Amino acid sequence: MKPKKAWAVACATVLMCCSWVAEAANSYPIVLVHGFSGWGRNELFGLQYWGGGFQVGGNRDLQEQLKAAGYPTYTAAVGPISSNWDRAVELFYQIKGGCVDYGPWHSTHLEMTNGALDSRTHIRKLDGTNGAPRRCWAKDPANNPYNDPLALYPQWGDDPSKKIHLVAHSQGGQTARMLLQLLRNGSPQDLNADTALYNEATQKNPFTGGKNWVSSITTLATPHDGTTLASGVQLLPMVQQLAGAAAAVAGLVSSDAVIFDLKLDQWGLKRNAGESFGSYYNRVKASAIWNTSKDVSLWDLSPDGAKEINQKAQHFNDVYYYSYGTQTTFKGVLSGRHYPILQTFLPFQPQTLFMGGYTRNESGKVTIDSSWWPNDCVVNTRSTRSPTLGVASPVVDYTGVSQAGKWNYMGLWSNWDHVDIIGVLTEKDVNYLKNNLYLPQAARLKALPN
Repeated sequence: MKPKKAWAVACATVLMCCSWVAEAANSYPIVLVHGFSGWGRNELFGLQYWGGGFQVGGNRDLQEQLKAAGYPTYTAAVGPISSNWDRAVELFYQIKGGCVDYGPWHSTHLEMTNGALDSRTHIRKLDGTNGAPRRCWAKDPANNPYNDPLALYPQWGDDPSKKIHLVAHSQGGQTARMLLQLLRNGSPQDLNADTALYNEATQKNPFTGGKNWVSSITTLATPHDGTTLASGVQLLPMVQQLAGAAAAVAGLVSSDAVIFDLKLDQWGLKRNAGESFGSYYNRVKASAIWNTSKDVSLWDLSPDGAKEINQKAQHFNDVYYYSYGTQTTFKGVLSGRHYPILQTFLPFQPQTLFMGGYTRNESGKVTIDSSWWPNDCVVNTRSTRSPTLGVASPVVDYTGVSQAGKWNYMGLWSNWDHVDIIGVLTEKDVNYLKNNLYLPQAARLKALPN
């Protein structure tokens, strides 16, 4: 073969290879999903949940850092203390557009922790009609008569190239799995209760199923098997603690003036005009739903509630799953219990101690033994790897090759607590977090096949 011809063949081969690599990659955007007690970009004085930066921009704003690096990224804001069903439904409409519809069956067949049917009113549609609150997202800024916030990615699912990557922290990982379950399998009970849902010409909904719209789910410090902190109302004080911490960072004496929407409109628990956050929070905390309803975060985040979610949320062989573990405790030499390291977020250290020695062996409930003691101050470390309760979840240690249909465990971030891993209210280096977790993971997701 002549040198020039050989060179041409070599160049053509390289171009073909490069073309294949380009086709193998995808252009799907990332959607960040917050966990329990999380908030949106315009709440808590503009303190960003993802990175801890104030307002937009800045090197502590992980959304903006990912975008600057060439990865389209959106930040969602769903009910901070709502059930994963309610959060998943809200996430669907926030991304795609439309008014929240929790489903006719779901809203009238709520279950209580004792197995009985809950008779309390759960508002089905938050569309502003018939006295209902309005929680909607507009698809088109030119057609937005109610001045609703704009949908994050309204073209989602319009064709096979319009999928998303869900990157979720804490409860957000459960929410992402619930959304995936609805998208793929829908809810036959809700469809049977209102056959009009089959017609999606006016508004897409998450109940019809058949929507292969998610390429991957990445979870950070997610309680796949629940957290032992979800006992009674022990998790609820976190809401006020975080609000107080944000107020302190903003230089305020009190957290009463914080803009923090607990988004419980479906339960009629809405903040009144001029009401302080403290009064609003106390009304919410006093509601009986926390002790009796399964349609709230405390049930879903408990080991028993997480077990039910694991049994419902199917794994799909064409979806890529990733998980990152966290731990901020050390084992006591004499007691064997786990204790918080000094750098653990100070307001959460008492609950870290509780989790580090809690056990339970009660009939009909998930057994809690010493394997649950290592924790990140909110979630038990063993729970962050993959779902195990009630399901045989395939999991592999990530070694450089992503495997579809399995949990690719990305390893343990030791000495990083539950809020460190998202870079909020932390003294840890957020640039280190960005360069060693978020940017590499974004590149990994972009390299996945279409």
